[in-house]
Amino acid sequence: MKKIFILFGLLFLMQNTSRAQVCCGFESCFSLMGQFGISAGYGIQGYSADGFNAYIEHYNRKRTATLTKQMGEFGSAQVFWFGGKLFQYYISESRMLINSRVFMQFTNEKEYASAGSAKREFTVNTSTLGFGFGFNYVFSENMDFKIVELYGTMTTAGLKNELIDPANGNTKQELESPESSFGATVYTGFVFYPLPPNIGLEVNLGYSFFDVPEMQFKNGGAYLQVNEDTARRMDNFISGGGFSIQAVLTVAFGVDF
Repeated sequence: MKKIFILFGLLFLMQNTSRAQVCCGFESCFSLMGQFGISAGYGIQGYSADGFNAYIEHYNRKRTATLTKQMGEFGSAQVFWFGGKLFQYYISESRMLINSRVFMQFTNEKEYASAGSAKREFTVNTSTLGFGFGFNYVFSENMDFKIVELYGTMTTAGLKNELIDPANGNTKQELESPESSFGATVYTGFVFYPLPPNIGLEVNLGYSFFDVPEMQFKNGGAYLQVNEDTARRMDNFISGGGFSIQAVLTVAFGVDF
């Protein structure tokens, strides 16, 4: 399914259009001009990790007497965002801009605990593929208001567990989600065009709906447990999404068809 999703996006990738062009009659409602655009951004993604944070709480409580720094909770990750618009329609009568987009988002959050010279690090990362549509209101050639962007998404997650111990040596375990999780993301915000239409800068506020119930060890096939002292499998590793804020830069190039 994921390969089909990616292929669908690539088939339309060269069909991006200009953000505003006015004509008349039936054909005037939609105007198209070839344009290829790529986007990259950075931000913060909130999420709920009820299952894993409960695991951490047990980990800290079990080692209260030895930890000089307890492991922190997870729920706020840095985001690296990459994408491109697939096509774009401008309706001159209503000043509405309709577009379609595909994106890849990668998040990363690291926390650690220490006991003397030894340190244990947990790193949670996610990878999300999204495809969807957006509706902008065009104030001028220099600014749009992003009314809404809606995406269907697929998310996978990874967990790295590293022990850094100068006295006894280092160890590392890696886990991954056994399958993709389907979800959705919604954005609103503003798009500024310092060099219209080739350079665009977006400021987006969004909310993501997703979960990652289970995590599996890469080397053995066993699943992450609720805590270290039970055999019960964790089923709410990441229990839900959350708010995000991002700054995204888009560079567009004209394409002759």
